[in-house]
Amino acid sequence: MRWEHFFLNPAVVWVLIPIVAIVVTGIQQIIRMVLRHRERIAMIEQGIHPDAPDSTQDANSETDWRLRTTTGQSE
Repeated sequence: MRWEHFFLNPAVVWVLIPIVAIVVTGIQQIIRMVLRHRERIAMIEQGIHPDAPDSTQDANSETDWRLRTTTGQSE
């Protein structure tokens, strides 16, 4: 049996889709962790405290907006 017939078989496709989705999500998370770590190390090398609050972020940030809308609070 050729690989085209194997991978295009509907029974195999239904099994492979979730497996590929899980693997891709795992790879994305690993890349995200590595990039976040590199950014943190670069901040430390420049003498910036990585856990300090960002002074450019205002009180009505996107996170605050999402929190208010999901909890039903108004401004």
